[in-house]
Amino acid sequence: MDRRWSKLRIAQRKRGHVHAIRGDILFHGHRDGAGEWDQLYGFVGPILRVILVSGRVAIQVIGSDLRLRWTKVKSIAPVALLLLSFVFSGCIGVTRVPERTRTPQGQVKKIDLSFLRPGETTRAEVLEKLKPIDTSVHGDRFFLGRWDTSKWSGWAFVGGDNSAAGGAKRFWHDVNFLAEFDDKGILKRYEAFPDKLLAEKLAPVAAETKLPSGTDRAEMAIQFAYQGIVPGKLTLTAGSMEFIEQSKAKKPWHFTVPRGQLSAIGLSVLTAAPDPVYVSEVLHFSGNLKQFGGPRGNRLYLRVTVPDLVVLLAYSHANIENKPRAAN
Repeated sequence: MDRRWSKLRIAQRKRGHVHAIRGDILFHGHRDGAGEWDQLYGFVGPILRVILVSGRVAIQVIGSDLRLRWTKVKSIAPVALLLLSFVFSGCIGVTRVPERTRTPQGQVKKIDLSFLRPGETTRAEVLEKLKPIDTSVHGDRFFLGRWDTSKWSGWAFVGGDNSAAGGAKRFWHDVNFLAEFDDKGILKRYEAFPDKLLAEKLAPVAAETKLPSGTDRAEMAIQFAYQGIVPGKLTLTAGSMEFIEQSKAKKPWHFTVPRGQLSAIGLSVLTAAPDPVYVSEVLHFSGNLKQFGGPRGNRLYLRVTVPDLVVLLAYSHANIENKPRAAN
């Protein structure tokens, strides 16, 4: 086995910050006041991601939805030992596989963008030829598409205590596509980009989105993403956000947060799972959600469709713009 996997160096920094990097291993994280790890994420080569939030750790195969159960830990030591034990008693690797492409409408052979010509291609042509990736974000100025592709597969094998376990999984890469048209319906520009740029690239689309006002309500199906994926519903009004967990739990979440509490929306690296329809986001609030009947902390991890993400971004941007500014 390549001994690069066994090289791990951890350096303690001021204020409890830890930053460790060596070869193919990367960690970054910090501790909160209680001495637990508030956030830690890392990866080993192109294969594994280790996630630790509020003293809970999980391992995920990058580019797939395969993840082990969360386990409570109090320090980084078990995480490091876990990685080292995996290194010395198991094997991991990648192999090239036939390319596959998934879209919101199903699996296709390949996405062809070669016909696009700014200044020439019409909106009608884009709608027809790129129908498989259409996310249903409708408007005269923009076309928004999404798909994911897979060219590689990863495998892992772990042995020990007279037993062994292993498996293989494809690695998927999410791609988003945004095209803008002029007043005559002619293509002005287009680009493809990853999920980490969604909030930035969708800003002009969100700016044209109609938001609820007065007694209007906007409802959307969501997925709570914590120890598992749980269906739910989010209702937006001019002054509040109502979250409802739709599960068979004894005490499902049902709480309402004042709109002014929402401070930002961003990509969630902790719950990210490749999907041609859903994107993993984290909603940041200015206060602890527990005071409203929600989970502890000021972050809420969700999976939403791209059209619903556009609405949430518009809701968040308008909320920030409407907040009173301090006088000079």
